[in-house]
Amino acid sequence: HRDGEVPTNGRAMLGWLREREGEGLGGTRFAVLGIGNRIYPKYCAAAQAFDAAFAAAGAERVAALTLADEIAGQADTVKQWMEVIASLTGAAGMLPAAETRPRIEIVGPVTRPEDRRESSATVVENREMLPAGDGQRSTRELIIALDPRGGDDRFDRFRDPYPLDRLFREDLDLALPESPEELLLAIREAAAHPEDRDTLGKWLGLLNLESSDPARQRHRSWLRDNFATVPDLLDNFPKCCPPLEVLIDILPRLRPRLYSIASSEIANPGRVRLLASNLRYPTAAGATREGVASQYIRHLAPGDRLRVEVKPAHRPLPAGFSGPLLLIGAGTGLSLLYSVLEDRAARGIAGGTGHSTRLFFGCRDESEFLMRDQLVGWRASGLLDGLTVALSRSGAVKAYVQDALAARGPEVLALLDQPEAHVVVCGDARMAAQVADALLQVLQREGGLSYLAATRRLRAMRDAGRYLEDVWGVQLKREIAMAEVVRDRYDQGTGWLSRLTRKLGGARHPSPAIRDH
Repeated sequence: HRDGEVPTNGRAMLGWLREREGEGLGGTRFAVLGIGNRIYPKYCAAAQAFDAAFAAAGAERVAALTLADEIAGQADTVKQWMEVIASLTGAAGMLPAAETRPRIEIVGPVTRPEDRRESSATVVENREMLPAGDGQRSTRELIIALDPRGGDDRFDRFRDPYPLDRLFREDLDLALPESPEELLLAIREAAAHPEDRDTLGKWLGLLNLESSDPARQRHRSWLRDNFATVPDLLDNFPKCCPPLEVLIDILPRLRPRLYSIASSEIANPGRVRLLASNLRYPTAAGATREGVASQYIRHLAPGDRLRVEVKPAHRPLPAGFSGPLLLIGAGTGLSLLYSVLEDRAARGIAGGTGHSTRLFFGCRDESEFLMRDQLVGWRASGLLDGLTVALSRSGAVKAYVQDALAARGPEVLALLDQPEAHVVVCGDARMAAQVADALLQVLQREGGLSYLAATRRLRAMRDAGRYLEDVWGVQLKREIAMAEVVRDRYDQGTGWLSRLTRKLGGARHPSPAIRDH
């Protein structure tokens, strides 16, 4: 889980292990593999908890705790770990024989009435929120109406004949697998020409080298840059397409994409609003790729049907909460914060003593100030006691939402000092970490706390459920993600130097674009 918590289906086991601390699990051997994203503050904390619990209970560790990082090539780490475990348990090379029975049956076209179990929402509105809206930078406001029964019967829909075009469009993940060996082997077995078989054999030979071999690493990077999807790869080998049932067996299910809801159930019963930015990124080969879900959303039209599932918040605000709120977000991270404000408006909760609410929002420029009219209106009506916007592309000095917190330190501290105050942060994990750092600095500079005391203060708020985060990690390839992290660090450094220069009264420095509404 994003907060490092153990998933629900593992909590009972962890509790059982902890109850046996010191008892000794005689004869029990263990090894733990954690899979996560290093950008989160509590990276693989659940795996570390299990590893410590096994050791404390006296079990024998057969391999060191291994952590696989999503943005550093987790497939190689997992593969190495599995090889180590296989060698330790004597299972190396003992793979189960592949099943030969057919798993699907191809039938001719059939008339299939719409089964509303397959779609659980209808598009009501889908509008572009940015002035350009040319796909280069695009953010959509999507409003959908949920079916009364809701839910998606995930497996029953495959019992009757199911359209193949829909299967490949909506159910199977067509991105090139991070470990493409099985797919390449299937393509090689289907090759009609010796030249294709030889080429694919060489590729497989490179991929089967040791994980640390530079030749293997270069070839993996080349494959990702030139063949982002399975169709890209098949286009390069037009006479090597594996049988359909083999492809369906190899390709994984398309994982659901999670979006924060940007609407209140009280204000909009039966409807859900999403704010979705269009993900675009370049490859080393010069091509431009789009995010699977964001480009899908961009092309939805009113009346279209889609499958959705509404999930409860991981850590929600207390039911009916009306106390002080510090809301912090950037870009489409406004989603959750907007839903909180819309809910307060629907319940008639205004700001002021005991209900003070401040929103700090970051975006590139005024044109990307999402939901501007409504937010400014809430500020004018008193629902919001403060609305501060940081603009990162509207001046010589970039200003981010964490800079806005630092610039309004006294107001931030006054809100944090209220006993029932809650903090809600929504956006990417890098921003969330920088916001936490900014709040620590406010507590030290404005509140006079030591670093240790400030850290304990924020930790106590987290433990009490008063510091809530709805964050997501880096969704880009490792080299792009790392470049973004480096650029963020540079921007932080220039901002810090600018503030220090102004504080010391040195040469005049342009001020960051931070605006109160």
